[in-house]
Amino acid sequence: MKLALQLLRLAGFSALSAACILAHRPGPLPQVPASRSSGKATDLTDSLKQAAIKGSGLVEVSQDEINRHLQRELQLGPSARAWLSASLPLVELQQQRLSLHFQWNLAGLRRTARIDLSVARRSQFFEIEVLGGALGRLRLPRGLLKPLQPALGQLHAALQPEIQALFQMNDIRIAQGKLVLDPHIP
Repeated sequence: MKLALQLLRLAGFSALSAACILAHRPGPLPQVPASRSSGKATDLTDSLKQAAIKGSGLVEVSQDEINRHLQRELQLGPSARAWLSASLPLVELQQQRLSLHFQWNLAGLRRTARIDLSVARRSQFFEIEVLGGALGRLRLPRGLLKPLQPALGQLHAALQPEIQALFQMNDIRIAQGKLVLDPHIP
């Protein structure tokens, strides 16, 4: 009986060690879009508001446009600690899923986190559901992503005009590499 208990403890310790190693290995990030230097950059917020007002055809917003908008609009303040620096979040659009990627350097070591979200219309309102995510390369269920909630709250506060313009649409579909928005009034 003692041998079985010791083997069970060894298996549990090995699983926790493997989880720690996976959590500390940085996960893959989507490609950062190249900035367009020629011409004036289109304002994504104004484009969304105009599409909602006009109510004409489908509007497609690419993943690169969203990431460029985030790079332009979001500002990271200086860190109070010299050993900590953060990067702006990146969006990756997959079929029926939006992934938010966060990256930061902690004492020279790169760390990553990912939150997977889905958007669906429920009667009059849109519902955003957290599907899961990852800390480094360790996949986590949505209940264990609670430590990333302050980052999501700050992102929500910073992008409030864009979110309000987006939810004026009748339908939002997430496709591979793009958002398909339908501003038609039902």
